[in-house]
Amino acid sequence: MTPRDIEKRAHNLIAKKIAEGEEVQLDWAAQELAYSWGEVNGPAKYFAYHCMRMESLRVVKKVVRRYEDRAEPEEKQLSLKGFKHLRVAYTVERNKERVIVPIESLTDEEIQGKEEVYLMLSQGCKEHAIELSEYRRLREKSA
Repeated sequence: MTPRDIEKRAHNLIAKKIAEGEEVQLDWAAQELAYSWGEVNGPAKYFAYHCMRMESLRVVKKVVRRYEDRAEPEEKQLSLKGFKHLRVAYTVERNKERVIVPIESLTDEEIQGKEEVYLMLSQGCKEHAIELSEYRRLREKSA
């Protein structure tokens, strides 16, 4: 099993829950991923489970980053059908825990919060573009 295979398994686990309309808690996903490999036996069994859990949590966090706020979705399959920018799910904080929530299960307040985040991101991108333009012009003048 390669690291890419483990990441793919984590992605499939999370994508399945999202497709079923369920929110995904990171700890749950990491535990499910760790235990999906079956039972471990032997004297180092608890250490092995601990290592599996820690690696599973690392991989799940990596997969979850695909759902984080960005100008564009990292992967086209994360886009909501019929929309260019909307995603099938977003990360939000619920009960002091970051979870992935299908878009149809977001509250109006959570959607409004995402609207605000993307408006701030767009302003930052616009300012970045202006600074790049200014830098280019300054560099042309000094050449």
